[in-house]
Amino acid sequence: MVVAALVVPQGAPLLGMDVTARLWNALRLTAPFLSQVGDVVAGAAGGLVVGALQALSSRSARGRWVRIAVLAGAAVGAAHALYAPLTIVAAPVAGAMAGPLPGAAESALAARTGLGLPPG
Repeated sequence: MVVAALVVPQGAPLLGMDVTARLWNALRLTAPFLSQVGDVVAGAAGGLVVGALQALSSRSARGRWVRIAVLAGAAVGAAHALYAPLTIVAAPVAGAMAGPLPGAAESALAARTGLGLPPG
């Protein structure tokens, strides 16, 4: 997860903008919102990478974790699309909102310690 924290902020914007530009070109869109859509796709791509890494590293993290991470990443991307400095506030808020979801504490503990908690 430490490596993901270093790589995802650098790679997600490149991947998001590349995917969005290819889609924009393939659909021959002329709408002026390429950069904003790219920010949202970049956030979702970063969330997908982090969520997939969590799902691979922890037995208790399931597909729901990946969906939560993608939505949180897309929310951060949307905040960046609206006003770039807002990302500084949006990233911790997205993480804080995803944290209290059912099973989040157990999955976070299991991811940190490598131990699964017994059900119940």
